[in-house]
Amino acid sequence: MNKQELNEQIAIFVNNIVGGICLIKINTSTYDYRFEFINDGFSRMLGISKKETEMLLNNADKAILPEDFDKVKYGIRDILADNGSIEFEFRYVTMQGGLAWMRLRGNLFDRKGNESTIACIILDCTDEKNVENELKIQNELMNTLIESTISFDFNVRTDVCVIKENTDRHIPKEYIVDKYLENVDTSGIHPEDRKLFVDTIKSAMKRIRKDSFEYRAVPYQTDSEDYKWYKCNVMSVAGQDGYITHILGLVSDINAKKIEELELKLKADKDPLTQLLNKGATEEFIRNILVNIRKKKKIGALIMMDVDDFKNINDSFGHSVGDEVLAYVGKILSQNFKGKDVVGRVGGDEFMIFMYDISDKQDPEKIATKLQRQIHDGYEDDKVRDILSVSIGIAICPDDSNEFEELYKKADKALYVTKKNGKGHYTVYNESFDKE
Repeated sequence: MNKQELNEQIAIFVNNIVGGICLIKINTSTYDYRFEFINDGFSRMLGISKKETEMLLNNADKAILPEDFDKVKYGIRDILADNGSIEFEFRYVTMQGGLAWMRLRGNLFDRKGNESTIACIILDCTDEKNVENELKIQNELMNTLIESTISFDFNVRTDVCVIKENTDRHIPKEYIVDKYLENVDTSGIHPEDRKLFVDTIKSAMKRIRKDSFEYRAVPYQTDSEDYKWYKCNVMSVAGQDGYITHILGLVSDINAKKIEELELKLKADKDPLTQLLNKGATEEFIRNILVNIRKKKKIGALIMMDVDDFKNINDSFGHSVGDEVLAYVGKILSQNFKGKDVVGRVGGDEFMIFMYDISDKQDPEKIATKLQRQIHDGYEDDKVRDILSVSIGIAICPDDSNEFEELYKKADKALYVTKKNGKGHYTVYNESFDKE
């Protein structure tokens, strides 16, 4: 066999490999690229025509998933730096609109001026990645099973659920609940999470599926009134006739992990100037507390407060002094409220406080008087102190409402009355304000 025949045989061999073999020319100044050679096997690997393959490759920057584009970019730069054979994986959108995986292994083949040639092999590793992902899911499910504190078997046809609490893995406690989904209201699941719980179970009843979700509940079959965080993995099981007969669930305690996540979120929810909660976090925390107040029949108070004539402070002394005043007010508020009380800055000079579990309905009035005195008397600059005061509006929960929107509206109305009547004091909401 002469050299020409050998080259022809090699060309046939290369074209018949079911995988991508390519030569790519890249301008190292502009990073523009073009394919000098693509073997026929690349098209067969992708299951599309050669023309479609060329279209896909010449629009690779649009086909590659944006989250993976940096990985491809840095991989190509490593190859151009002649760092040896480089391998990386990335996802791309197929001609049919699906998502698939590719693995590229390449090295620098030639370099002339600002134009370099990369030789590479590209393989479809979608099936491998899918298997890898499935194994990961199965592993997570197995870990959940091992760590599980509660498991349940909901019989779809009889509407009976058997719950096993594996606090002692050798002697699990067993509870049988008739009409399981109808009794969710008395199951100890947080009111805001009951719909999620029921909807997930009902969805698993309609078609075979695996799902997971997080929810809050009081520990099962205990006298505890404190909600904890749990993760529930559910799986549908079908009978011989193909209809779903059971929903299996594995429940694990994720409270410690969730609290850590919430603490990190809390840091992100802080107002940088006052170190109090920002508006969104303040409202979220108060809404959650109101759920507990309704359940435990406690008394609370929503306090709205703002700095009187704050614009005048900014105009007279400058915005830096205005910022100092806000930071100072934030400090006073932090010193006076602790525990489950919620304190936040909800506007430029506006603050919102929720007092949790007060023993006497007069307590908010006492704290309002104390705050007004401390904020005015404690500021060091005499000129600022002369004009520094705060106005306060108070609404009581549940007397005025136990829903956030209504409680906020009434506390804000009380604040408006304070402003209207001369500022620098507090007002407790009463129904006569609605007639004004």
